Amino acid sequence: MKKINILVAAALPLLACASDFKVDETIYSPSSPNAIIEQKAEESGISFFSNNQEYKLISGGIASKNNNSNLHGSSSSMSASLSSSVSSSSLWQGTKAGYNLFIKEKSNSPVTASVSNTSIFYQIGYNPRTKGIAIINGKIIVTYTNEFPPEKISEYFNINVVDHFPAINVAFFIVPEWADIFTITDILNQSDLVSKAEIEVLDNEYIPL
Repeated sequence: MKKINILVAAALPLLACASDFKVDETIYSPSSPNAIIEQKAEESGISFFSNNQEYKLISGGIASKNNNSNLHGSSSSMSASLSSSVSSSSLWQGTKAGYNLFIKEKSNSPVTASVSNTSIFYQIGYNPRTKGIAIINGKIIVTYTNEFPPEKISEYFNINVVDHFPAINVAFFIVPEWADIFTITDILNQSDLVSKAEIEVLDNEYIPL
């Protein structure tokens, strides 16, 4: 009995943390939701790694924040209008960690690969191991060397620093709207000028779909 109580007590913090990332789904297709997600992840042909996890970009996948209170006037109206339009043509819908998730039938969604943390829409990725969905927030995490600091990275690769942690040689970057975040991340890793570059995602592996 004592061992059971210890296990239950150890599990409580994990469950409390995971509850904020619970995914609620609304299915608009007779097909299995997992089948739709996996199919669209394969269709994109784009794979990437974050925090030692492999993800696949979901073709036609979109995330939008539930609360757009930071948007005012016409921006808020545009967000509501676009969300309504996306919702009406979605194969799958769900929610996760304060975001509305959609998978559109067509992949020409109103987002680019360079979405930033101020965008109305974000791209989403699929984790084949956990079968979960992650929100791509548009930032690249770069571990740099002393010989090639963030200022040089920003100038050389035409990306902007948004956060910097010099004690651990890590900086966060966003790419211009016209650029592709996946291509830029690959270029950074292949350049031999940085120790590591990866796309930041919002995910929780303990809550699969």
